[in-house]
Amino acid sequence: MGVSGKKKKKKAPEPDSGGADFMTLFTALSVILLAFFILLTTMAVIDDDKSRKALGSLRGSFGILPGGLVFDNEGQILEQHNTLIDEIVIIDRMLKDMRRILRSRDFDGGMVELDVGGAYPKLRIASGALYPNGGTEISPRSFPILDRLAAAADDMDRVLVIEGHTGSSPPPKDSRLPSNWELSTRRAVNVQRYLITAADVDPAHIEAEGVAEFRPRDGRKPKDEVVIVFRPRTPAGPGDAKEKKTDGP
Repeated sequence: MGVSGKKKKKKAPEPDSGGADFMTLFTALSVILLAFFILLTTMAVIDDDKSRKALGSLRGSFGILPGGLVFDNEGQILEQHNTLIDEIVIIDRMLKDMRRILRSRDFDGGMVELDVGGAYPKLRIASGALYPNGGTEISPRSFPILDRLAAAADDMDRVLVIEGHTGSSPPPKDSRLPSNWELSTRRAVNVQRYLITAADVDPAHIEAEGVAEFRPRDGRKPKDEVVIVFRPRTPAGPGDAKEKKTDGP
């Protein structure tokens, strides 16, 4: 039998590489997904940290945040209070009610504004919403605005500091006031007197001062307004009490 009569050996079938390719692709996709989820988790942690620091930045203004949490300036929890009073909500509701009252009396709702840019929250009320014709006597139309302020004060552990502000122009000649010091002081004191006598605010928790045109907001042009500063109450310590002077040793 010749060479041509020999049977040719069949080549063994090559292994199917499709399974290996699938496993390689599956592994690569799994690694990509894992990296993606790690990235999302990292971003969430960063955002949470930023959020806590943002909340901490409000500590100087409000102290206690919703839920009773108190943060330092870095967003770390200092302490937790069991309190039913959310001062942020109280001030926000008061502001909305004041604007509604103003609009119902044909005033501009923007005549009241909440300022949280400083150490403590401040309510800014344009003088035109309280005093007619640039005077110092509170208009009866404005009583509901101050009544709403008093109601909020009852729900907050704050001292109300009433600041009278004026523009740079001197008082009208018919006012018989020698300067803006007297004008701003009288306006602030009249608000204080109303809140104490008519709205029953505790006199120990309210102060008044006139600053004329010398304490404008953030370097802006001074304007006629009354600013109510919501300052935390600080209990007097043993060293704060004034000792009586006695004669003799």
